Amino acid sequence: MLKNKYKSMVYKIKLAFYSISIFFVLTLTFSLYGYNKISSGYKNIIDFQIEQNNYFLEIDDLNNQLSSGYMFQQINNFTKIQAIIDELRFKNNQYKNRTPISRDQLDFYFLVDTYLESSLILLNSLEVDSKDSLIELEKLQDLYSFINESFKNLYNQEIEFISIAQNEMDRFAKNTLLLNMALLLFLIVLGLIINRQFKDSSNKMYDLTKFAKSIKNNPYSNEKIEINSNDELSFFATAFNEMIETIQFQMKEKEAASKMREELKNVEIQRLKVTSQLKSSQLKLLQSRVNPHFLFNTLNMIKSTAINEDFTKTAQLIEATAELYRYYLSSQTHDVTLEKEIENLRNYAFIQKNRFGSRISFNYVIDENLLSLSIPSMVLQPLVENSIVHGIKKIDANGIINIEVKEDNNRLLLSVIDNGIGFSRDQISQIINKCKENEISDNIGLRNVYQRLMYYFNDDVKLSIESDWDTTTVSFSLPILKEGY
Repeated sequence: MLKNKYKSMVYKIKLAFYSISIFFVLTLTFSLYGYNKISSGYKNIIDFQIEQNNYFLEIDDLNNQLSSGYMFQQINNFTKIQAIIDELRFKNNQYKNRTPISRDQLDFYFLVDTYLESSLILLNSLEVDSKDSLIELEKLQDLYSFINESFKNLYNQEIEFISIAQNEMDRFAKNTLLLNMALLLFLIVLGLIINRQFKDSSNKMYDLTKFAKSIKNNPYSNEKIEINSNDELSFFATAFNEMIETIQFQMKEKEAASKMREELKNVEIQRLKVTSQLKSSQLKLLQSRVNPHFLFNTLNMIKSTAINEDFTKTAQLIEATAELYRYYLSSQTHDVTLEKEIENLRNYAFIQKNRFGSRISFNYVIDENLLSLSIPSMVLQPLVENSIVHGIKKIDANGIINIEVKEDNNRLLLSVIDNGIGFSRDQISQIINKCKENEISDNIGLRNVYQRLMYYFNDDVKLSIESDWDTTTVSFSLPILKEGY
């Protein structure tokens, strides 16, 4: 009876072992199926992200061609650009018909539709050299700004989806590993109990345990365990090898996905770097084009003063001129503090005061708390020079120029005010429109200053001109940047 009872217990243990083995295989199959499903969804998200990124780059390239065509008033191949627009419209229609599609994606595609229609209008305007080209270009650039912002939002959403999918893959792999390892430990215990009656059971289980520790310390090992027997341990060894292959495959897929995400990030960073370098080079180009004609006028004036005046005043004029020119040479390719800019302006004003005598006077209203702020060089001097040339020089006496530097609504406000000949509203409108033209200015006037400030402060610049014929105010409102920003 004891013998029969023993056999019954062994039978139950063996039955449990076989049941757990079958459950293990089913779990392994489910793990493979689940991972493949998650991996496929993840791959689809990555492929769609890359496809959308390339699509946006095509829109960006079209925008650059149209902008360049307007800037240089020449487009080499209208038919080619027409074909590009048609191809983008075809792709856009395909994307709109995709399912599923989010509301943000649908809004983006409708924005692109509007942009492509405006592109055709601008293209036709450029082809016939229409005067409406500038208006159409401004509309097109506004649409492009909306598209760019919308694409950034979609891009961030896709990155979040990728992150969520990655987390799901990680969680699934971790849970699968824990479940399989739990089953592994349970099977090892059962194997020890069942194979207690066989002489080589201990050695086989030792080999299994040693192999499990080896895989734990080196998950990427190509080592396999082999147990040559016709019992459950042989089956277990095979399943264990398959489990290790599955886990290693999942880990490699995870690394590949991470690398792809990093590459997408690097592409975006590189695009931003190119944009930043382009703006920097344009700023340096504008600053390097300052015309030093003022230096020659000043030197001629110093020559006349040296003949008619005492040597002390001549020395002061020469020193002021040297400081002025030294400032120009040392700061034309980098920013300066507001304190240095005002110091340079005082040298300039000293020279002009000696040139015009009592006909002109300068007043300064400076907020000293703002002197450490950073701005491009040669900003205030051209504004004062314009006041002299276009205003004070045309009156007989009592010319006054006020220079104000203050904070207004958390922004830096630079103002030059004179009592010379003013401007009409039409003249003011023409001056402002001229400043906003895209062509690079070759002189040191108001347009050059405006363009350099726009590049330096990323277009966050407000120009104001007010005139009532006896008082003219030219002001720039700028964001506040600390020194070394």
